[in-house]
Amino acid sequence: DGEFVEYYQPKYNVLTETVTGAEALVRWKKPDGELITPTRFIELFERNGFIRKLDFYMFERVCAFLASSMKAGKKVLPVSVNFSRVHMHDLHFPQRLFNLAQKYGVDPKNLEIELTESAFIMGAQDYNKIVDKIHEYGFSVAIDDFGSGFSSLNMLKDFDVDTLKIDTKFLEGFERGGKVGTNVTSVIRMAKWVGIPVVAEGVETREQVDFLCSIGCE
Repeated sequence: DGEFVEYYQPKYNVLTETVTGAEALVRWKKPDGELITPTRFIELFERNGFIRKLDFYMFERVCAFLASSMKAGKKVLPVSVNFSRVHMHDLHFPQRLFNLAQKYGVDPKNLEIELTESAFIMGAQDYNKIVDKIHEYGFSVAIDDFGSGFSSLNMLKDFDVDTLKIDTKFLEGFERGGKVGTNVTSVIRMAKWVGIPVVAEGVETREQVDFLCSIGCE
């Protein structure tokens, strides 16, 4: 009934102080106007299988948004779209992404596929094939919520991903110094060693921006 809507969260470069892209976030907007956040329904949808339909619905809405923006002569920036780990068992997943992008005339380079860290924990061989295929179609791939589970240098070595998104929890309490600041710094250095750019989520204050700049997160 069109109750699931997308909100665009800007992706901001702290060096140039410009918006360089966005992430599409889903919200359930009920007829009475109440907005329900994903934390209240994603886990259920992963259990009952509805997540497959919702993910592609959101991806198609993003494609339509980019297409209408281009038609209106507006500048288009890349948009990241989240996909559940359940898609990593579907060998036709990359083809379906490409078909939808083609349907709306959207260049895959303007779409980033975000997969949660947990999607990469098991099934390395099969998952690598799917990630490779996504790349072949011209999309980029990001690991979302990196650091919320079992992150390791091995994971970065084994998977050909384009971006790391560190979990917002990493920034909680950084002002107090100690382990929080050290942990974030370690993750960013680890990513830089293997040449992967890092995006920090949940940045809301100037102090957080300055801290990220100081440790090399752009």
